[in-house]
Amino acid sequence: MADIFAENNSARGVSDRAQRIAYWVSLTGLVANTILFALYVSNDSLSAFLLANYIYYTLAMSLIAWSAYRNWHFRPILSAGIAAIYFHMWGTTFFDAWAGHASILSFPTLLFVPLCMILISGPRVLMAYAATQAILVYCYMKYFGAGVFGFDPTQVDTSNLAVLLAMMSGITLFVLAIVSYARRATDDRLLRLVRETERLAAQDPLTGLKNRRAFMEDVEAFWASKTPFSVVFVDLDRFKPLNDEYGHAVGDSVLQTLASRLQDHQAAQTVARFGGDEFALLIKEQENDEALDEIVHQMYRQCVSEIDIEIAKVSVGASFGYTKAFVDAGSVSDLLHAADTAMRRCKANGGGVEKFDSAKDDATFASTAFEDLFRKALRTGQIQPALQPIVDAKTREIVGHELLARWVESGLSRTPSPAEFIPVAEKLGLLNEVLWITLRSALAAMKTRPGFLAINVSPSQLS
Repeated sequence: MADIFAENNSARGVSDRAQRIAYWVSLTGLVANTILFALYVSNDSLSAFLLANYIYYTLAMSLIAWSAYRNWHFRPILSAGIAAIYFHMWGTTFFDAWAGHASILSFPTLLFVPLCMILISGPRVLMAYAATQAILVYCYMKYFGAGVFGFDPTQVDTSNLAVLLAMMSGITLFVLAIVSYARRATDDRLLRLVRETERLAAQDPLTGLKNRRAFMEDVEAFWASKTPFSVVFVDLDRFKPLNDEYGHAVGDSVLQTLASRLQDHQAAQTVARFGGDEFALLIKEQENDEALDEIVHQMYRQCVSEIDIEIAKVSVGASFGYTKAFVDAGSVSDLLHAADTAMRRCKANGGGVEKFDSAKDDATFASTAFEDLFRKALRTGQIQPALQPIVDAKTREIVGHELLARWVESGLSRTPSPAEFIPVAEKLGLLNEVLWITLRSALAAMKTRPGFLAINVSPSQLS
């Protein structure tokens, strides 16, 4: 079916209801018109006049149906089509009556067929047609009513009947106009509510940026259109200590400021907050790789520059990882993994900006798959301690050991370094498990080794 019948969301469904009604009413009219034409043909009573009427109505209703189907100038075509059918029907009916061919069958047609066509109009049009319908019904019954019902016009005065039918016909359309107005007002309120609900469903409530779902929709739309673009993943550094020191209100203010800085950059097509202190950007096509690299570095500098809050000037670090669509990945999933992998490598190197590099970034180390492997490694004992000696520079004697973690027998193309899996452990909230798993083995080994044991504790563990 046409676009208007493939509703993508409820807002589209509410706003397109008039088109759907017009479409189906027009099709129904075409079917009825064709049946009447077939009856005239089968009874050998088809005249040139009836044939012209059939063609006229068919063209008018087909045009309305087509404009509704294609959403092409729907409103003006609908108004013009209804007026053309309405006044042509009344005109031919008056002509037939004047020629002495008034029929009892024409009267219900005049009452109900125009009513069906006018029903798909708005309240203002209905008000206008209410008065017009009342006048036309009165005139027709006043001058031709006796012939319609087979009365002798010299014996029967149809004035009272004309007034009654005119009032009934006009009031009917007037009431329908009121109902149409109330329905339109309800639709408008519903449409506003639906749009607001859809906006909230696609928006991060704190920063006003798009959320993960809305960002994914934009990425998939760009990918489907084959439009070159780049994706940037941003993870803030030192944000949690700032949040703990100054409070969540200051942390929220910092996130809002950073969101505004990222969104204000003219190259940013879409900016989204994935949650916490993670952001993502979709950057439209640039002239060359150097221009893209400069844009990402500009965003980085804006992100890490000082933020003036009421109680102090604060700053956060950031890790930017970016990748190019259709160059670094063959699918949307691979593209997002590539950006995430570049960001993780950047974070492991102390922050800054890193572009995805297939020579450095193994796809195995991308996001979800790597996290799942790390969880399994903790359960199966692949995360093991390594005791690094600490030597006195003067005496050259071992005075202690530092406890480090190593991932052994990973089964991956290369052994993950602590710089790669420790940030993952922190993100997943598994640093304590890493510490206790390695510490238990290390304490047993220290019984036969000299000196103290130094352990590394992150700020999040201390807090």
